[in-house]
Amino acid sequence: MFSFSTIAVFATLAFSALTSALPNVVDRSAAVPEVARAVAAQDTVALIFNDAQTQLLPFTNQLKFATKQNATVEGLTPAINGIQGVLTSTTTRIHGLRGKPAEIILLALDGTVILTVAEVAKIIASVLILVFDALAAVKALLGLAIAPAVFLLLVGVGNVVGTLLQAVTLIVGAVLIDLTTVLVPLLGSVIGIIQGLGLTLILTLLGLL
Repeated sequence: MFSFSTIAVFATLAFSALTSALPNVVDRSAAVPEVARAVAAQDTVALIFNDAQTQLLPFTNQLKFATKQNATVEGLTPAINGIQGVLTSTTTRIHGLRGKPAEIILLALDGTVILTVAEVAKIIASVLILVFDALAAVKALLGLAIAPAVFLLLVGVGNVVGTLLQAVTLIVGAVLIDLTTVLVPLLGSVIGIIQGLGLTLILTLLGLL
């Protein structure tokens, strides 16, 4: 399978050829070709969150399909650690976008268009929902009988999500000022678990506290 960077290179070459043939075509991709050539091997929001979703899925599935027998600190810790590791790496990569032009930060996976605020919000929301759905599944499974230590594991994941969202708000939000406004409605299904875990940083960043 081709890597994302390889796909971006192919897309860039194809797009450059197309724009040479059609010089009068004007759309949101009009300013992209030169940037796309420079960004082919660099991170973008789309690439970072696409990688995160792929890497998170095995771990979030472990939480979603946990049973009362294995939903213990010992049973959940490997998946929890895996999720936190992916989220921490994702946060580091988001910080790596600091100072880069919007045309690079917002470049689509195929390297041919600049993403809109709605498209970026959807990409970010998909990762947050993936994580919080998994946390909600564990919390619902154990109900009122949830052990304090297990609850703290879930809160720990939520706090790492908060750190990621803070980085996104700071760096991506700087080039998409309406990002949070567009993001909040997309997270409607997981606001309950965010509140239930007492994740005040996330609620504050989303303007819900």
